Amino acid sequence: MNPKQTRKVNLATDQDWTVDVLGVNKFKVDTTGGNALAMFPLTSDGGALGSVSLMWSDTFLADGGVINWNNGNYTITHSAGKLTTNGQVIAGGAVQSKQGTDIASASTIVIPTDGNIFELTGTTAVTLITTTGYQDGFEITLIANENVTITHGTATSGADVTIKLAGSGDFAMTADDTLKLVLSTTTAGGQAWREVSRTAI
Repeated sequence: MNPKQTRKVNLATDQDWTVDVLGVNKFKVDTTGGNALAMFPLTSDGGALGSVSLMWSDTFLADGGVINWNNGNYTITHSAGKLTTNGQVIAGGAVQSKQGTDIASASTIVIPTDGNIFELTGTTAVTLITTTGYQDGFEITLIANENVTITHGTATSGADVTIKLAGSGDFAMTADDTLKLVLSTTTAGGQAWREVSRTAI
């Protein structure tokens, strides 16, 4: 084939295209049924994309793209700014959290999406923390920049959720004190940001 020429394969909506290698059907482009506009091997686990020595450079997936292992046994799904898995993630090395944007203290604070550790600035007492964009199991650490009180037990209001602290009392933080919280739901106590640990410097 002349490398300067362009070759096209035109398939009608009711046709497909099978590629044979050394007389064996290897993969197929399908334009019909549930596999419309899909390319796939003729047998499950019947081919690799690249090799241990010859690798593709990059992969580009559209918004909402899914990587799917074994018909849904494990998936990684994209949504705006995050990836969601349907199973465990086992790390073979250190998992590094990131310090996010500073949070200005207010009666209700909103947690940024750019980290898990945040400096809390200002002196306004914090009574509720918004849960929008987060699910149970999410942990945050607040580091006080100055004297600020975290209030225990204020009633939840919609997505602005109560804080439950050790000893059922407020935590009067001073500069450099830390407070780690986890968002969780229990039958007895409902959803809350529950204290995991604290340090008083």
